[in-house]
Amino acid sequence: MNATAEVPEPLTDERFAALAKALGSSSRLKIVRYLSQCRSHIANDIVEETGLAQSTVSEHIRALRDAGIVIVVDDPPRTWYCVNRAVLAQLAHGMVQLPRPFDDADVPVAVGSDRSGPD
Repeated sequence: MNATAEVPEPLTDERFAALAKALGSSSRLKIVRYLSQCRSHIANDIVEETGLAQSTVSEHIRALRDAGIVIVVDDPPRTWYCVNRAVLAQLAHGMVQLPRPFDDADVPVAVGSDRSGPD
């Protein structure tokens, strides 16, 4: 059996930035981690888990939904929230594609700096 992992579709720079912006809050990251568990959650679950106010959770969920990171499923009288794993896979793949950080020896020395450079 030849099993290969499916490579997510590449993100545009604009989409990558939008996803990063949506995840640019520690509260939103906490919500995404909680929603990454194996089941969907209702808003009260998220409020209890995070300790955030209901209105704050709603604001964060809206931003995450607008970015496509959270999927909303209306099942009256409840609304369920779960993570869009395909979008997170795209983001993770995009992160891997970023240039790796400079090794200290590769960092250019600014003109006029007091760093003498490699010996």
